[in-house]
Amino acid sequence: MGVTILNILSKFVREVQVNESVASLLKQKIKKEKAARFIPENYFYVTHITNPAKFFWEQKRRDVEKTDKVSRKLMLGKMLEKKAGVWFRSLPEFFLEEGKLDGAWVGIPGVRGSIDYRIGNSIIEFKTKNDLPKDANTVIEKYPQDLEQLSFYSILHPDFPEINYLVFMNNAPPYKLKAFKVKILNRGGLKTLLLGRISTLRKAIENDDPTKLGRCRYFGSGCEYEENSACNCSKYEPLSIDCLKKSIELSFDEDFTKQLENAKKLSSENDLSFSIRDVIAPRKFYLSEKLNFRDEWKGDTDNEEYLAFLGNMIRKLSLSPSFDELKTLNSQMKEPRLRIAQRWLKLKSSSQENGEIVPYTVKVSKNRDIKKTTRPNKYHLTELGIICASYGRPKGLIFTVYPELDNYIQVYEVIYNNPEGIMKFVKAALDNLEKALKSEDLSVMHPCPDFMNNDGKCPLIEKCNRENIRGCMEKNA
Repeated sequence: MGVTILNILSKFVREVQVNESVASLLKQKIKKEKAARFIPENYFYVTHITNPAKFFWEQKRRDVEKTDKVSRKLMLGKMLEKKAGVWFRSLPEFFLEEGKLDGAWVGIPGVRGSIDYRIGNSIIEFKTKNDLPKDANTVIEKYPQDLEQLSFYSILHPDFPEINYLVFMNNAPPYKLKAFKVKILNRGGLKTLLLGRISTLRKAIENDDPTKLGRCRYFGSGCEYEENSACNCSKYEPLSIDCLKKSIELSFDEDFTKQLENAKKLSSENDLSFSIRDVIAPRKFYLSEKLNFRDEWKGDTDNEEYLAFLGNMIRKLSLSPSFDELKTLNSQMKEPRLRIAQRWLKLKSSSQENGEIVPYTVKVSKNRDIKKTTRPNKYHLTELGIICASYGRPKGLIFTVYPELDNYIQVYEVIYNNPEGIMKFVKAALDNLEKALKSEDLSVMHPCPDFMNNDGKCPLIEKCNRENIRGCMEKNA
């Protein structure tokens, strides 16, 4: 194969070693967790629990497809979430995006979730709506599922944050914002509510009986199952919100709303943020932004479970930097256009008295050859290289689990030459991507890795691999 971004950036790797100290600590921690399983027998996401009737009908009536209206709404929500992410990341105490939670680690097995942001000690849940709620009472009456979602996240989080925020934004310009503070008053009541929902939903699916699940919370607002007469929600009463109302204190937070509005003003309306994947495969981003095309990609459920398990075990090593150290790290970000999940470990070091703080990634490999576990693949090395360079760090860790090798775990310590050189390449890649979005000229962007071309079915295949545009096909790489 010819020169690709993976080949280019992986050449910055100076050294790869297995960090046997960290790997052994992790293996010991996993061994002590005798009841821990990589793959639970079954589980629900918090969003399933907050609207159980919807999840039930999704499982029972798989023949019903999302309407164009629902699909467009979901697509718009994701786009606006990316836009708002720039504002949240500019706040002084921001240090986490898209954090994973698993109830197994707080005595509530069978439920998982993914928080939008963590700012200070608070979880932030972000929602887009056609109209902003007038006041706290409107939120409780119209959007109880959003309140429950945030409240359940607090119960599932090992730190049990007491004060959290539910942020609403108009889904049309000028994108006005409203932030509501949610104070947890009765943790026990919310935990009982959550456990009850899990049990009720599980029984409903096992017995094929939705009568105890209540009415879908999207009933009457464009639900595809209602429109196709594929559910029985019209026969049922809405879920009770009595326990929720007794367990939280909800109030409009003017100060936080102003913080977000100011952050929005400081950011250009045309600002875009990019993931590491967008740096590696810029034409995929172009495809989604300019041609409104989304890959029909579905995550591997087993992979997600392995990632969640390994991520939780890493956090249990108690090697996380302090909150003040995380704030300092966040301020060292060299490319504000990048969205990078905050994963850091503070390693003990004989050469550094106060230890060494390094970024890390968590990966699952389908490799079946033990001889090939001595080094990460080029994609993983490239990802970590971009992360390290973004914070001016020469070193990082890649935690990898190998399910096909009896859940073998390796911890790779990677040292990079010239992080400034990597950062120069990254900035140029993002500059070119922004140019392409304006000029619609694919040639200014480097091609995606060939394995990302959807088995040759990517809509850009023909355009990318013709004339003088170097595309992702191997013969042109």
